Parts: sequence; structure tokens; C-alpha cells
Amino acid sequence: MPLDPTDSLNQNLTRNLRLVYQARRTTLEEFSCELGIGHSTLRNILHGQGNSTLGTVEQIAQNLGVAPQVLLTGPENTVFLLLTA
Repeated sequence: MPLDPTDSLNQNLTRNLRLVYQARRTTLEEFSCELGIGHSTLRNILHGQGNSTLGTVEQIAQNLGVAPQVLLTGPENTVFLLLTA
């Protein structure tokens, strides 16, 4: 059975946002405000639940000052994300 490509994209988004969240050392509520999304939406993303819309990913990326692709890629962009976000 082939893998669903959205699974890996969601996993990448979860991992990348967790890294930024942990690096910021802020509360969930403060981080969700910074990203321009609801705290329940952010909590779902950080726990790998749900399926974020493209609009949500674009909103998060814009508020972090990165391209949406950076949030959806694997570990190769981790250093870039942490330095720019």
C-alpha cells in the first residue's frame, strides 16, 4: 500500500513547529498568537493531529518569515528555520 504524501508533510510540519516552539520558550497561547492561529489549532499540529489547510500553513509561514515549503520539508531545513524564524 503506497504512503499518503500528506502524512509526511504533516509530520514535517509537526516536527518543524515543535522545534521553533521549543526554541522560543514561550507559552502555547503566546506562540499561537504570534503565528496568527488559534491555540487549539496549534496544539493539534504540535500533537500531530488533524490536517492543516494550505491557508493555515501559509499564515504560519508568513508570521514566521519563512516560505511555506520550509515548514513542510524534512530535517535538511532545520537550521535555516531556527535561524530565520
